[in-house]
Amino acid sequence: MTPLSRRAPRLVALLLALALVAACARLIPPQSVDDPFRLDGQVVPVTFGAASPALAPLAVNGSAATTFAFDDLDRGLPVRPRVIRNRIGIAGAVLVSGSGPATITLRDLTLTLRGWQGAGAYDAAPVEQRATARLDASVTVELRQEACTDLACTYAVVGDATLGDLALEGEALTRFLDLATSAPTTNAAEASFTVTAEQDELAGATLGLRLEASQGLIEF
Repeated sequence: MTPLSRRAPRLVALLLALALVAACARLIPPQSVDDPFRLDGQVVPVTFGAASPALAPLAVNGSAATTFAFDDLDRGLPVRPRVIRNRIGIAGAVLVSGSGPATITLRDLTLTLRGWQGAGAYDAAPVEQRATARLDASVTVELRQEACTDLACTYAVVGDATLGDLALEGEALTRFLDLATSAPTTNAAEASFTVTAEQDELAGATLGLRLEASQGLIEF
């Protein structure tokens, strides 16, 4: 018996086992999960620049990033998921100013999530220990002023402020699961926004956007 023929039964058994695992994964329905990327309640402080002639009249661009830590995820999944989705929305906002417009309209929102471990910054982390997901929202978010103090104004969302689903799949998901289920148990993440506001009086101001991200879904 040749070495190849001796290995053939083991190879067949391995292929059958892999096929069985794949079949089992297809039988598992999507599972709801709370706040899978630990974004719920995070406040991203968007700072708006000066008004630009290239933008629509009375519009200013803003950008921001906030860094936070998150603990490892539950390792009890029966098989590796195919995709993890997180429904993202705006829960409210705070303008760091004693006065502000009665309403704020936000558009062209892009949210980027970067997770890593093993380094003080994303770019310094090993490639296999970092992952990125991005959500380009095609919606418009309306905010209405609720109250102001000498230091800040609070804003409530008008209507639906759902931006869409932030999703990790493929190689990015593999890396995320590896870093989020292995030592060290505390990992780093950064949520960053780019956004356009249709009120040029926000130029130079900072608007803290509070995220609603409690609803997640794991698909196998």
